[in-house]
Amino acid sequence: MDLSELVEAVRRHKRIVIASVLVAAIVAGLYVYTRREARPADKFRAVANVQIPAPAPPSRNAPQPAVIASPSVPTKLLRGQPQMALSSEVREKALSDTGIPKNDTSVTFAAALNDSADTITLTVMGTDGDAIGKLIGNYVQAYGDARRALSQQTIQANQQGSQEQLRTLQARRSALESQLRQKLETLPPIVEDPQLTSAQNGSGASRQSQQQQQQQVVPVIPPGADADTTQMLFERNALANRITAIQLAVADAAVNSNVPNSYAETLDQSGAARIPGKTSSPVIPAAIIILAGLAIGLAAAVLIDRRDHTIRSVRVASSTLSAPLLATTPPPRRGRQEFSILERPDSTRSDAFRKLAATCVATDQLPQAIMVSTPEGDAHDYVAANFAAALADLGLRVALVATSPSQSWYLEHFTAPIDGENDLSQLLELAHEGVFNGQATRHLAWTDLTENLVIVPPSPEGALNVPLDAFPPFLDSLQRSGVDVTVIAGPPLLEDANATIVAWETRSVMWAVQVGTVTKRAASEAAARLELAHVDPFGVVIVGAPEA
Repeated sequence: MDLSELVEAVRRHKRIVIASVLVAAIVAGLYVYTRREARPADKFRAVANVQIPAPAPPSRNAPQPAVIASPSVPTKLLRGQPQMALSSEVREKALSDTGIPKNDTSVTFAAALNDSADTITLTVMGTDGDAIGKLIGNYVQAYGDARRALSQQTIQANQQGSQEQLRTLQARRSALESQLRQKLETLPPIVEDPQLTSAQNGSGASRQSQQQQQQQVVPVIPPGADADTTQMLFERNALANRITAIQLAVADAAVNSNVPNSYAETLDQSGAARIPGKTSSPVIPAAIIILAGLAIGLAAAVLIDRRDHTIRSVRVASSTLSAPLLATTPPPRRGRQEFSILERPDSTRSDAFRKLAATCVATDQLPQAIMVSTPEGDAHDYVAANFAAALADLGLRVALVATSPSQSWYLEHFTAPIDGENDLSQLLELAHEGVFNGQATRHLAWTDLTENLVIVPPSPEGALNVPLDAFPPFLDSLQRSGVDVTVIAGPPLLEDANATIVAWETRSVMWAVQVGTVTKRAASEAAARLELAHVDPFGVVIVGAPEA
């Protein structure tokens, strides 16, 4: 479909397009209104920085942590800190302690480690400032509790293993001391490991010096002790220091697990800070909705137009009926048909029919009798009446022949004939009998609006009964009575069998096609009937689409 066809489809179905755009505009307006009413609520954020022991950096270039973990800190507490802080247990405990339901989706948690992995930043956000201010403290508390609980679990697990190890080492030490008492009168004292001494005294000796001191741990060897005794004394001294080291490690871990800030110390904590709710502009979504409505309207107009098989263009009407276009006229006024030429001479409709009459006369081929018909419908009633009046307005003597009771409105402004009222059927019988002669106009209705137009009233019967040899003497009588052109109003060619007979007897047909009322198939069939009857179409008059 090219642009011109699209424009034509929109013009024909403009109400559908306008309705679609209006509906889209209403939807867009409701969207904008609801967006303004549902403005996002302000949020509040609270932040806390918590210091935790971190492992020593693997290289010199790595950031130096502020607090290096002692050997007693469980490895799990040095890795995956955000996972622990964001675990469901920690979050639910913080919410519960604050009095917030655990399924409250308006509250969010966040946790992030710094580059040195010795500080974790805990963040909570929500719509209630007071609740968020309390929640951050409970969140830090729940996080510290989780770390202490993990430490206690680790200590308990280590204690179980350490107790078994201690029993084994102590049993071996007792066995050695029993053997040594058999060889020595007095057992020498235990020489303590300097590393254990420095740990107890909080010494800051380096790892290298500790290793040197460890190498200098030599037990007291009595004079004259043989090699086996010396070896047992060394093993006894090492067992004693090993037992002491295990006991110190277990005790140190147990003490640290009970210290409040041993595994998580709060460095700073902020109150709830307001974060204004952000609202995106509804203009672009509203414009998209309106454009979508326009697109739907255009698509609907095109779809309906393509499914419509009626004649809606001059080109299609002219080519289908094999006749040239004579004129295009506006549709009749809503609710009634009229003689526009006689009643409203200054109207657009009157001007259109005057142009039609002038065109027909200018061709110099206007027949003495012409049938105005349509393939189906009643557009010919309106066209025939105003075409006859327009010809009369040009000075021609015109007889308008009504063929259907529906055309009785022709007589509204006309006076009964001088020689009494006679309808078309009666006049055809008079013509057939030879009585309808040169004084034919005395049998026809006339009006003071124009002296050049007379009307043959329609028969009261529903169907027109046309004897095959009646129309020629009837038309001849009208001509001898001074009528220049006889305009026969129908009937529609495909709806009345007598229409073909009338067309055949007049030998000339003017098609009246109203936009959107005649299908292409009906027009083709009507044109084929005229061709079979050897009747030449005089031309086509396009009547505008009916007013809704």
